[in-house]
Amino acid sequence: MKFHKLRPSRCGAAGTDSGPVSHQSVDQPDMRCKIWAFEVRAEWRRMAEDGPSAEELDAAKTFLTGSYPLRFSSSGRIANMLTGIQVENLGIDYIDRRNSFIEAVTLEDARRVARRLYDADALSVVVVGRPEGVVANREAPRS
Repeated sequence: MKFHKLRPSRCGAAGTDSGPVSHQSVDQPDMRCKIWAFEVRAEWRRMAEDGPSAEELDAAKTFLTGSYPLRFSSSGRIANMLTGIQVENLGIDYIDRRNSFIEAVTLEDARRVARRLYDADALSVVVVGRPEGVVANREAPRS
């Protein structure tokens, strides 16, 4: 999957720091949501059909292994990580073994999982507000 940041200015997508879309410049603010949803669905379809490239898999592995130490940047975060490791029964040496699990993933593994998980037709996109040009393809759930 492409590793480009989704910016809050893109259809109000906040709270995410990486995602499957490429960046485009859009002049009409109301079209951002429509284009963003199209890009995400197209990327999911590409991943389901072709899977990641070798370069994408390498970039993902580099990110996952390189960013792991950042999860231990404070006492609270360390406690949360250790609690999660214990709750999931991953073993006392999980921190030492974790990156080897990621490095062991092959291109075929990643493509097999992508075929199973990425279903562009089942993808739901939630848009808050009423941007022009964006039409719902199903009713919103009512509480």
